[in-house]
Amino acid sequence: GEKIVGIGEYQGEKEIDCTGLTVLPSYIDGHVHIESSQLSPEEFASLIVPRGTTTIIADPHEITNVCGMAGCEYISKASESVPLDVKLQLPSCVPATPFETSGAVINGKETEKNVKKDYIFGLGEFMNYPGVVYCDPDVMQKLESAHAVGKVIDGHAPAISGYELNAYLCGGISTDHECVTKEEIEEKIYLAALRAGINLTADCENAICRAYGSEENQAAKFALQTIMKNAETAKAERMPVCQDTGMAVVILQIGQEVFLEGKLLTDAVNDGVRRAYADGYFRKSVCDPLTRENTGDNTPAVIHTEIVAGDKINLTYMPKGFGSENMSRLYMLKPAQGYAGITDAVVETVKLAGSRPCPPVYVGVGIGGTFDHCAFLAKKALTRDVGANSSDAELAEMEKTLLQRINGLNIGCQGFHGNTTAIGVAIEKAPTHIAGLPVAVNIQCHCVRCVKEEI
Repeated sequence: GEKIVGIGEYQGEKEIDCTGLTVLPSYIDGHVHIESSQLSPEEFASLIVPRGTTTIIADPHEITNVCGMAGCEYISKASESVPLDVKLQLPSCVPATPFETSGAVINGKETEKNVKKDYIFGLGEFMNYPGVVYCDPDVMQKLESAHAVGKVIDGHAPAISGYELNAYLCGGISTDHECVTKEEIEEKIYLAALRAGINLTADCENAICRAYGSEENQAAKFALQTIMKNAETAKAERMPVCQDTGMAVVILQIGQEVFLEGKLLTDAVNDGVRRAYADGYFRKSVCDPLTRENTGDNTPAVIHTEIVAGDKINLTYMPKGFGSENMSRLYMLKPAQGYAGITDAVVETVKLAGSRPCPPVYVGVGIGGTFDHCAFLAKKALTRDVGANSSDAELAEMEKTLLQRINGLNIGCQGFHGNTTAIGVAIEKAPTHIAGLPVAVNIQCHCVRCVKEEI
């Protein structure tokens, strides 16, 4: 069957004695060329299925390079009777380069005709990255035909970066089976830091526009209009959207199947931050806490890592300004204080902050965990899109209640009073000890800057 239907004492029509054995989910091989093994699909399956691999993403590039679509169709038909789930990709680069002598050519027109076939799972590794970057017409036809029928496009572009990487991704290529190098992470951090220093998030801009539309206090309305104009100018002139270009906060969710190679991960992140702050002419604001001596390059970044399922790295970059950070608070409440204690703590934090964190603010709340973990949860909450309520119904209701109470404080934009003291409240929670109720409130000013990337 496809699922474990239960755990416990059962009786079945067929029973297998697993005493001394371990039952595990089967493996998926994300990229393989069956023909490179010089085995038929039947023989290939007979070797890998007993060892736990039951699904493969197969790109029959070599055999198709020799005998065209006939080779691709042979792999498909020969795989029908094997105890292996073969997801077949249509080779995208036949031949691999225009300089080789191949037995077949599959151009854009042939790709358009064949990629829609039912047995084709997607478009195979796109090795011709210059063709993608420089918009070769034949390459564009291949990409567009795959998109038109909703097929995935596999990448193959190790070590490209910068503008070329941006252009390659614009082709709609969504996967890449190459190893992740620390240099790639550095490049992603560099680009994310440059973007974040200049741009408010789109959801933040939308929230401020909505606040402007509903604001009745004229002084606050003028301040909101100024914030919007400032964001437009920063974007147009490629200048920092705020003079406080923040301390770099990086959250890396690393898939447990990812293999990292190259320099140390912390070095890659810090090198990316260092380059971005130099090239973007961003203010360097990081210093020793005691001597107050500036490090000169805005490093080190604050780096949080989480190990998650999968084979990708989800990167979140947020430059955190300290006018608002200084207004944040952490409470170690008694469990009996419960819901009322939590909401009162959040509202108290915003009220005590007043106009100092440059409202309208975005309020991140962490509940539970330990002293340190609830502070991280509050920070992580601020990386959620402004206005996107929690998927947890209870937390979503608390977010709405808090936003209403906070906006009832009448602090308003930049302290001019008015309808909008906060543009959003985001809450994250984690299990905690029976004897405690940690609550962290992390304040973010109206200048929400956050960039997310997938590697």
